[in-house]
Amino acid sequence: MDTEKNNTARRYWLWQVTALALFLGLLLGTVLRAQQNFTAQNIYSSRYGVPPSVYRDQGKRIEELTKENQQLQQEKTKLATALSESGAEKLQALNRELQAANTFAGFTPLQGSGVIVTLNDSPLKPNPAWPYVQEDYIIHDMHIFAVVNELRVAGAEAIAINDQRLSARSAIRCEGPTVRVNYTQVGVPLEIRAIGDPQALASGLEMLGGLLDPKSSLVFLKMAKVTKSDQVVVPAYSGGSDFKYAKPVP
Repeated sequence: MDTEKNNTARRYWLWQVTALALFLGLLLGTVLRAQQNFTAQNIYSSRYGVPPSVYRDQGKRIEELTKENQQLQQEKTKLATALSESGAEKLQALNRELQAANTFAGFTPLQGSGVIVTLNDSPLKPNPAWPYVQEDYIIHDMHIFAVVNELRVAGAEAIAINDQRLSARSAIRCEGPTVRVNYTQVGVPLEIRAIGDPQALASGLEMLGGLLDPKSSLVFLKMAKVTKSDQVVVPAYSGGSDFKYAKPVP
């Protein structure tokens, strides 16, 4: 009797294993067919929406163009310095104007006192007792816009986001899990460096009812921090500077 029970239990276990193996085989086949369909239709699982190889190639090309642009900027600075050393008073005045224009346009790296604003997704888990939804725990482009605008209102003379210098032609755009600044993708944590009066810049951000008011959601959820510094370095603008449609008024 015990032997018959054991045989019955063994057969039942064998059927369970067989059914599980069939199910896993069907599931694997479905996944492989879906992947083949995605490839045939040029649909990629990459978050960038393009084949990984294409994204890598574009990234390398961007790095090459950035280095080339920096070299050209350095050569331009050398030429301007050579002109100023010629001894001609008019050339020296012209060089001073050129340097001032480059500084104002963002083509010159700068350093000085200021603040560093760090933005990052919240490390806290959603709590039903808090008046926040899931989206409130993530840094969005609107937060970056607000910080940059507040810094400018408070008198910031130069601003950079993760080594991307902001200029009159800079654009900030949210793209899924990343943010694009000057057509370059940057991810959190975001470090916004601004040169100016540290006290004025920090007060502008932390004023009552402001974006980084100690009682604001960004501060409560530990998504933002302001640090004053006597030595803030802001790199030169490395994006394009050519105008295709705009022309000087005669």
